[in-house]
Amino acid sequence: MKIGLILSNDWELFGDGSGDYFEIQHQPLEALLQTAKDHGAKISVMAETAQQWAHLDLSNQYAWAKEISEAWISILQNTLRHGSDVQLHIHPQWLNAKYSDATNQWVLNSADVSIANRPQEELEKLLGKGKAYLESILKPVDSNYACSTFRAGAFAIEPYARYLKALRKTGFHFDSSIVPGLTLAPFFNFQQYPCGTSSWRIDDSILELPIHTIATWMPPILRRALPRSIFEAVAFGTKAQDYSWFETRDEFAIAKYPASKHTLMLQNTATFFDKFRSKVINRSKFILDYDFLSADVFVSILKRKLKEHNKDDGVLIVTALGHAKNVHNSDNLKRILGSINTQLKDRVSYLTYSDVNRMLPS
Repeated sequence: MKIGLILSNDWELFGDGSGDYFEIQHQPLEALLQTAKDHGAKISVMAETAQQWAHLDLSNQYAWAKEISEAWISILQNTLRHGSDVQLHIHPQWLNAKYSDATNQWVLNSADVSIANRPQEELEKLLGKGKAYLESILKPVDSNYACSTFRAGAFAIEPYARYLKALRKTGFHFDSSIVPGLTLAPFFNFQQYPCGTSSWRIDDSILELPIHTIATWMPPILRRALPRSIFEAVAFGTKAQDYSWFETRDEFAIAKYPASKHTLMLQNTATFFDKFRSKVINRSKFILDYDFLSADVFVSILKRKLKEHNKDDGVLIVTALGHAKNVHNSDNLKRILGSINTQLKDRVSYLTYSDVNRMLPS
């Protein structure tokens, strides 16, 4: 058994529309692409396309909007030239977004979280528009490019039946929105999917490529109380290391996007008991996130996965997650890729969603 590792990256501004595009999207993506190239890896950029449409709408009115929308296209075209990938990601909060000259800020519809929570025809039109737009700007670089994969903003895919129908109707082959074991009321509840599930066929036309998760025995309240070195040693058997990168990352994230602006979390409708159970009783669940896990933990999760499937043949697709906006540099990804290439050189290959699309029978 070999792991085919997809390094996906949700590429977007902050959830309330704030953030300097060049500082938190463009420059970090340039660094990520170079890091991936240096290590023989690839990035699958999940491009927030409704955000781009909002900037395009203002490009004739504001020079800065024109500059951003043109830079957005240019770097995604360069992403393909690097051998990496681009697929569709939409936060519906950006639909009908307004720009305020008084505050120099975007004003988004924070109540519009689930892309599927709209009439069927409107949903299909929206997904089709996103697919057609990405193909229009990327096919000139690679005539074989196809937008095959969608990830819903905030993983919000309810009502699910309507969502799947729209994916089928608009020609998507993959969904990559499910995060097994996680829940955030009222936007998603993926507790019926066991942590560690790698992929499954929804029907003859759509394959789910979930974001990989792992559960530990430790409840979240204990995990948060322990120093990172002790938690990782107990939960994953790793040795203490230099965690200064994570401390700087946290300082960066708080300064750029404090918790008081996290509109999604502020809309959490879980009951007191559900919140208590999730923090005190339930096991901690981790996303395979290369912005939040140390190299030792990331590699230990891959090793555990390989051990579980050591008697199987073929390629096991594992999808990891990152957010360019959350990090101050790509050093942690460098360490992760370096460790994978040293310790799992013959057991892990790097794939994109487009690679998987080409692997499957037509």
